[in-house]
Amino acid sequence: MTLAVRLQHSIENPNTTPFELDVQTHFPSHRISALFGPSGAGKTTLLRCIAGLEKFPHCEISCHRETWQNRSHFTPTYLRRTGFVFQNSRLFPHLCVKGNLDYGISRRYSSDTGSQRQATATSTTNTAQANPIPIDRDLACEWFGLNDLLNKYPQQLSAGETQRVALARAILNNPLWLLMDEPIANLDEASKELILQRLKTINEQFGLSMLFVSHDLEDATQIASHLTLMKQGKITTSGTIEEVLNDLNSGISSQQMGSIIEGKVELHDTENKLTSIRFHGGELSLQQITCPSDTAIKVRIPARDVSINLEHAQHSSVLNILSAEVVSIQEHGPSNVLVKLKVGDQFILSNITKKSLHRLDLAPNKKVFAQIKSVSLVSHPNLYQHSL
Repeated sequence: MTLAVRLQHSIENPNTTPFELDVQTHFPSHRISALFGPSGAGKTTLLRCIAGLEKFPHCEISCHRETWQNRSHFTPTYLRRTGFVFQNSRLFPHLCVKGNLDYGISRRYSSDTGSQRQATATSTTNTAQANPIPIDRDLACEWFGLNDLLNKYPQQLSAGETQRVALARAILNNPLWLLMDEPIANLDEASKELILQRLKTINEQFGLSMLFVSHDLEDATQIASHLTLMKQGKITTSGTIEEVLNDLNSGISSQQMGSIIEGKVELHDTENKLTSIRFHGGELSLQQITCPSDTAIKVRIPARDVSINLEHAQHSSVLNILSAEVVSIQEHGPSNVLVKLKVGDQFILSNITKKSLHRLDLAPNKKVFAQIKSVSLVSHPNLYQHSL
């Protein structure tokens, strides 16, 4: 079951050059998908079409085999069983936090019909195929830390608190899909981390399908398992996070390119505050995390933080040095190249200069050593559970 979209529409924005929005893609159910691209790529317009907030003539949208829109049919927003969170939250200013949450409950989609107010949408299947998170206000407040805010009004809240209320209200609506347009773009790092933690746990525990729009690849990789890249109104690539990040032709900038490595926690070095993870290509150390040994884990390695050596450096401050083999090399800008390295059964990207490429005489199948300066945690199953 997927959310499928076909859309053609001319975009005329005073802040960007006019372009044609030409999209044919799908987003998998019960997972978190990220729609990533630069500002003005058409991401928000696409999201608004999915929610039914825009009505374009050349648009086809279906969800779980239920037609939401085509040439002869248009399901209005209130029947689409979506929750929408905007970048600026859009809470009702005349209602306190409790009132805003209660409004979400009052508009809750029925698990019997899959729609609000017992209405029926054009469908080829029963819309009562999922009731992902039938939660009450108390549980939502616990999840998002809202118990001390219930009597406050939106103008009394911080940006992070406001977005937490907006997310809780949308989830209390009992949607099949949670649509989010840059929900953490203007937040501090602590607020971002808190919200990403909550969303990821809700997806893992309840299977709520989510579509997360962002122009920050770091945020996208922290939360999503499926990534779709968009540029100038077109989808450039789509797939799992691992597939897209390891694709040299993805169109991601050299500063944002990176790889995802999957492994298991090996041990914790409490003295040096480090955790070691083991995968089929070797071992990596990162800042200490709290989880049992043998826990499955994913880490991200930025391509800009991977250097290449022909020998194993014996005297280096770099902790993570892995034996690797060159798979392919591709130009990436006027002075740099991206080198795809195979490490065990996984891949790592390295962004180096053309001068370094020639000096090392790199070519496919050549044996090298990858020196990794930074490793950041993406996710593991136990990371967020303590928050709920």
